[in-house]
Amino acid sequence: MRALTPYSVRDEAGFHRRCAAKRPLQPVCEREEYALGTVCAAFPLIAGETAATLAVSTPWPERNDSAPLSIRYAPESER
Repeated sequence: MRALTPYSVRDEAGFHRRCAAKRPLQPVCEREEYALGTVCAAFPLIAGETAATLAVSTPWPERNDSAPLSIRYAPESER
């Protein structure tokens, strides 16, 4: 896997390890995984036997510990 940012998963084992650490059917948030300065969230959608994902990506403001956050982000240790 090609790293797109310093926070990108770089190998298949790392990808599987991160997936295993997430709970099934729970939203997932990643910061700067795909592009620097962005935050992304993926929300699983289930309707009968049909499964899909709604993904949202938005700019991430300059890091400021006093800035209010409306989404709980993954700890730095999971990046």
